[in-house]
Amino acid sequence: ARGGFIAFCEGDDWWSDPNKIADPVSALENDPTLVISHTAYQNFYQNSGKVTPCYDGARVVNSALDAMIIRNSIGTLTVVARTEELRKASEELKPDASKFKMGDYPLWVMLCQRGNVHYLSRITANYRVLEESMSHSNSIEKRIGFAKSAYEISQFMAIRYHRKMSRLCSTLCYIRDMQYAYGQSIDMSEE
Repeated sequence: ARGGFIAFCEGDDWWSDPNKIADPVSALENDPTLVISHTAYQNFYQNSGKVTPCYDGARVVNSALDAMIIRNSIGTLTVVARTEELRKASEELKPDASKFKMGDYPLWVMLCQRGNVHYLSRITANYRVLEESMSHSNSIEKRIGFAKSAYEISQFMAIRYHRKMSRLCSTLCYIRDMQYAYGQSIDMSEE
């Protein structure tokens, strides 16, 4: 990438706001302490066509390292980041990247460590929820695997950045995720 900023949108998701890029870029340009901007989005359930808003990222603002270590609340499809900071974070992550099943979560944590975070509460994108994917599944084994992977990342980052309280909180989130994973199979088309 040659520009000053990079925006993300994976193949089956889509942006829905004409200012999806302009508003985050403006925030990043106006505040040099910001390294990443993200927005609210909505979940689009492929099977049913149901749409639900997602404002989870509202707690990931300003100095957000602890919030991100505890739980990944940034939707990849909403991110606009400074190219140079993203490049540095990627290089720093390279020796450990193969340990993780997810690429976005550790990268967002590392960006949060490098600077402040901007959040736009307006829905700018649509996240397609498929019946079966890495992050959504009716399979208990897959749900456990996904939750375990997120937990391993949060614990690794909490240790790396010496965040004892975040490490404890991420353990509590993991317990909740395991309760969900061991619960009844969920029909993803009805969520």
